[in-house]
Amino acid sequence: MKFKKIEFARQTNFILALLLIHFAFFGYLSNVYEKEIGEGVLFLYQVLFLPIPVSLSVFWLTIIVALIIFMGVFTFASKIEASDKKLLIILLAFISCVLIIPIVITIPRFLGIFILVAIPDFSVIILAGIVFLMAFRERFFEYGIRNSIWLIPFIIVQSWIWYWFIIESFDISVIWGYFTRIESYINIFILLGINILAAILGAIARERYNIFISRVKKIEV
Repeated sequence: MKFKKIEFARQTNFILALLLIHFAFFGYLSNVYEKEIGEGVLFLYQVLFLPIPVSLSVFWLTIIVALIIFMGVFTFASKIEASDKKLLIILLAFISCVLIIPIVITIPRFLGIFILVAIPDFSVIILAGIVFLMAFRERFFEYGIRNSIWLIPFIIVQSWIWYWFIIESFDISVIWGYFTRIESYINIFILLGINILAAILGAIARERYNIFISRVKKIEV
């Protein structure tokens, strides 16, 4: 029976990402929160996003501005005919008016309403940056996205290790107790979303970089 040989040279980016997550990502969380992080190191979404009270009017306006910017960039950057672009601009103006009118009508009421908005912590940037770098260094974008998914179980195991280190005790019940709590599955879902999004952005950046390099070589020739 022949066993397939594991080529560690091909897993360099994945191993590098694991080391960076262990020492940079978890190290940052431990330095910032120290012993107070507690179960936050197990259920990372509790520390990755900070709930901040924000005025509902400000939150709604932020969504509108982001939508307008996205649709504007999409309209002018896309390869469509001028007549179709005019139609999209009219549609964009109509949607903007529809979204802004409720705020204008009920401004006094909106100003007095505050909601809790989850703002990404700097640790999210660290994690996303590591996954982005890993995906960017891969030659094929499928590898980057696949490895970003494979990082999830390793991140969970590393969170157990850091939790034992923080409480200064080896409690094996953490492992089977972890999967009996709904927070664990929320944590996995959020980590999966962050990793896949960062990997897709890294893969896109890699493709753009390859196109740029090929154009430079053609110019030099």
